[in-house]
Parts: sequence; C-alpha cells; structure tokens
Amino acid sequence: MFKYFERDSDSDVIWFALQKFWALFAIALFVVTSGLWVSQTLFPQVALIELFNGFPSEIAYGALVVVFIALLAILVGKFACDSTPRSMKIRFLSWAILVDAIVLLWLTDQHRIQPWSVHLVVGALVFISCQPQRGVALLRIFAISIYIYSALGKFDFEFMNSVGPQLLTGLAGLIGVDMKTWDEPLVSKLSLLLPLGELLIGIMLCHQRTRKLAVLSATMMHICLTVLFSPLGLNHEWGVVVWNVFFIFQNDMLFGTTLLAGVSKCRLKSKPATAVAIATEVELSGHTVDNSAKPRAQWIGQLILTTVLVMPVLEPFGVVDHWPSWGLYSPHNSRVIVRVNLSAGTKTDEIEEFFQSQLGDAPFRVLDLSRWSLETLGVPIYPQQRYQLGVALAVAQKYNLGRAIEVDLLSMSDRLTGSRERETLRGVEAIKMACQRYRLNAVPAPFLHSQGRE
Repeated sequence: MFKYFERDSDSDVIWFALQKFWALFAIALFVVTSGLWVSQTLFPQVALIELFNGFPSEIAYGALVVVFIALLAILVGKFACDSTPRSMKIRFLSWAILVDAIVLLWLTDQHRIQPWSVHLVVGALVFISCQPQRGVALLRIFAISIYIYSALGKFDFEFMNSVGPQLLTGLAGLIGVDMKTWDEPLVSKLSLLLPLGELLIGIMLCHQRTRKLAVLSATMMHICLTVLFSPLGLNHEWGVVVWNVFFIFQNDMLFGTTLLAGVSKCRLKSKPATAVAIATEVELSGHTVDNSAKPRAQWIGQLILTTVLVMPVLEPFGVVDHWPSWGLYSPHNSRVIVRVNLSAGTKTDEIEEFFQSQLGDAPFRVLDLSRWSLETLGVPIYPQQRYQLGVALAVAQKYNLGRAIEVDLLSMSDRLTGSRERETLRGVEAIKMACQRYRLNAVPAPFLHSQGRE
C-alpha cells in the first residue's frame, strides 16, 4: 500500500522542502496561539495525566523556547538542506527534541492538544523515522486520512442543524448569495454538501488520475475557508486560518506540481554516508540518495502512522478523543453545561462577562466555557467532556461555590437524531467524584485567576 503512494522522482527535494514548510507554518501557528502555550492564569489548566498538574510555570516557558529553537534550526539552519550524515543527525535530533517538548506541553495541559499540533507531531515523527520516498508516501496517506475522517465526522444531525448551515451560509455570502432567507430544512440538507466535497477530495487524492482535480478542489476549498474564518468573514481564531493556508502549501508539495518545492529547492551535497552515520545509501529509480533512516526506524514510523490512521475509528466508542480523531467542526462531541446559582451570594466578578444572560426568574446562569476560551486564549475549548468537567471543577473550587454549581454531563450525540444522554451533578463534591471516572485525568491544577487579561 505504501508503494502505491510513493513518488517516482524528486522525493529527496520534496522531503527537504516539506520539512522547511512544516517548520515555517508551525512557528506561525505557535505565534498566533501563544496564549495557550505559556503558563497562564486566564483559563483553568487540566493536565492529561494528574501527575503533571501544577508543574512549575518555568517548564512551560522552557519547553516553548525549545520548540522555537528546534523549528528555527530546521527552517534556517545550515544543515536544513544538507544530505550529509552530520546534517541528517542534527535534523533528526531537532525533530526529536521538538516532539518531546510538545508532548510535555500536552501532558501539562490537554487543552494544548489542538488538531494542528497533532498534525505537526505526527509529521515530525515521519521526518524522524523515514527515508524521503517512503516518508512522502506516509505524509500523503496521512493528509488523505484527515480529509476522510473530518468529512465522515460531519455526516450527522448536529452538523446539519448547527455548524453546517452556518458555514454554508457564510460561504454563500462570499459569492453574494444570501441564504438567510432560504427554507431552514433545505439549508440543513444542503449543508451536507460540505462534508461530501471534503470526502470526495480525500478519495480523489488516492488515485493518480484524479489527483490534479483533487488538489485544485482542495485549494479552492481552503482558500474559501481561509477567507470565511478570517476577519473578512466569521472572524474565527487565527489558528484555523493559518492551518487552512498550510493545507494549500502541503497539498501542492505532496500531490501537485510542487511549484513551491521548486522555489525552495535545496542543493543537496553528494558526500556519501559513512559507516557510523545514521543514514545508509539506497538505490531509488536508478540513482542514489541518502537514506534518512535505518530500516528499523522506518518500520517504527510506519507503525506510528498506522496507529494514527486506525485510532479515529475508535472515537465513537469513547476510546480516543474527538480532536485527535479529526472531529473538526463536528459538534457531536461530548461536553458539559455549567450553571452557577448567582442568587447564593457567590462572587464571580472576574469571569462575569462569560455568563450567558439570565432567563426569566431562573436562579442559575450558564457559564459559556467556549466563549471564555476563545476570548482569553484565542483557541476553541478542547471538545471533550472529561476536560470540560475539569474546568468546571476549577471554577467551583476557585470561587468556593459549594452547592451553588450544577454541571450537566452530555454524551456524544446520536448521529441520526442528535439526542444525548444527560446526567446532572449538583455541588462540588459530586463533580469531584465524577472526575475520577475517566481513564485520563479530569482533575484541574489549582486555578488562580488573574485580575485582568494578559
């Protein structure tokens, strides 16, 4: 299967260019979402494993510095386009250090497991473990899987009746079509054209004869989404905008005419690898290039990617989280609703602006966790019931809410009806007990909210 996706020529050139572009866009993504990656007091932090709760803030800053140093070294270092054994070893170490630093940041706060960061880490593991021809094939398969899983996650009731019509109406507005006056059931049904198009792109990328059309279609789709999510459209967070631009570059280099690779073409040195080098020479298409990984490392890369390709299948069973399963703009995810009884004399002035308006005489008001995350950190909240319950517990403990807080646990929605299982927890003690149910950590680090936004 891997050989079916391998390129016939220029894999070594594409390989170096891909690493540089991967590093460039990674830097851009870290910059536009920087508030999430530094140690902050604006939003609760919930470690992926409880052992990592409350790690010193210096660790987050140090890990982030390491990430930027590694990315800059890959992007502009003298070894970035050099196929000598020493340069390959430095690139290997740079990507390995980068992966370690990002995983550490994930462990200390699972909010940081953004889809683009998962994309970055998996790509880095491929760069570490594979030779150019096989590595390009793996990255092709990985890109296709993102399109297919993302599309399949949107064929459900929730998408048709929430995010889908919003996206479709926004895209139609870009070309001057006003769908706001259209019949709502019709717009809901038409919104399924979005995941259908995404699915067709993924399928067409699998076949040589349809790849050019798929790349063109994907480019048009990502350009439209970039404009839609930018301040010119729906004004979503910048991370989504930059990630869509990244896909335009990636698809051209992996599947298209590789014009971008030609612009950044590297002059590869022909110095052969030595016996102590990490690379060995292999014959590919009648010419010799340096192999960037030993066979054992390459098998590890293939095993990792195979695992990544299989994991999303387990998402409906609650085994794998929604974002690592490429549940992108797919609102069927599990979640929580947090309500606080403000008539009990509780003081929540620091987060008052994130409460929804009180309905009638109801004593409870809903705390909008999604808006809180977007407006303080510039990223969407991690779409997982476990994590959001930890955020609710952090709020309850910070403000000593006692019995003045209620949390509704909502399961993933039914694909056909949108119905969810609901469980209501009343009071801090009930929330604490519920946090112990999960395989991964749901207990938050101590939350000391700052007085103002940083």
